[in-house]
Amino acid sequence: MNNHPVKNGLLAGAAQIVFTMILYFVQPDFMLKWGSFVSYIILVYFMVKSVSMTKKDQLGFAAFGEAFKVSWLTFILGTTMMTLFTMLLMNYIDPSLLDKMKDIQIEALQSMSGFFSIPEEEINKQISHLRASNPFGMEAIGFGLPFSFIFTGALFSLIIDHTKKKKKPLTNP
Repeated sequence: MNNHPVKNGLLAGAAQIVFTMILYFVQPDFMLKWGSFVSYIILVYFMVKSVSMTKKDQLGFAAFGEAFKVSWLTFILGTTMMTLFTMLLMNYIDPSLLDKMKDIQIEALQSMSGFFSIPEEEINKQISHLRASNPFGMEAIGFGLPFSFIFTGALFSLIIDHTKKKKKPLTNP
């Protein structure tokens, strides 16, 4: 397996952080609205790269389970780095971003409420909950990060591995 998932996971995390910092300095609102989407694209690129490098090391072959491990570990490392950076950015470097993010979430909730016919009382309850919470606090990250590994990371890995796997043909003795 070499160290492809470790190397690419660290590169993915670093690339996401650099991209986020560029957006932060250029346009923080864009970072909050679209930054995570682009970060996932960066992450998927490095996951695919890890599997491709592993296949190349093995003469073009990688079993599904092995490819899954490689891409999933890349996801875990990249996501952990990005999450820890975002936690530092939102809580210590620029706490005003947390309020901006909450405003964006409230705006989205209010615009979607009419579409889903959500009662005004429920909307106000959700807005109060959003205002009182910190999605980048230690408790929220400690709870959310493992779920991200299990669901998002595993799903991305399954899709990538399904498209990139290639078993060695059985040879007749």
